[in-house]
Amino acid sequence: SDCKADVIITDPPYPKEFIPLYGRFAKAAKESGIPIVAVMCGQTYFPTILSDMCKHLEYRWLMCYLTPGGTLQQWSVNAMCGWKPVVLFGGEKWVYDVFKSDKDDKRFHGWGQSLSGLCDLVDRLSEPGQTVCDPFCGGGSTAMAALSLGRKFVGCDIDPEAVATTTERIQAALHE
Repeated sequence: SDCKADVIITDPPYPKEFIPLYGRFAKAAKESGIPIVAVMCGQTYFPTILSDMCKHLEYRWLMCYLTPGGTLQQWSVNAMCGWKPVVLFGGEKWVYDVFKSDKDDKRFHGWGQSLSGLCDLVDRLSEPGQTVCDPFCGGGSTAMAALSLGRKFVGCDIDPEAVATTTERIQAALHE
């Protein structure tokens, strides 16, 4: 059967070599007709990311994902960062634009996000029974958040180890 996502919540990689992915991803999201897209990104290449994505998706709002445990130092620009942008495209429902994570969680992926932070995003951007998609699923935090909140989940990643980790987390949760 066809799988049609209701919302995409994702966190693509931030290094410079991955920046072209954002525009290609936005084009695919538009072509798929996904009504709500929320994308975490770093600040270093934010202008390019936003420009590339807005070629395909209609910008709605910039949201703030507060990161726990102090600040990240961006040595190349002499800045200390305590939050990540989450760019929102589409949707009409009222949304509060500050999301919080209670802790860092790199246990499942080097770039992983915490379950608490992803639960906050999933809870406010989707409804129970809807399908959440994460095309950069990494260690599976979005999957775990979606399933724990009564959503369906579909995701992928180019890294077979990341897919295996996400699959193992989902299977363990289903057997609890």
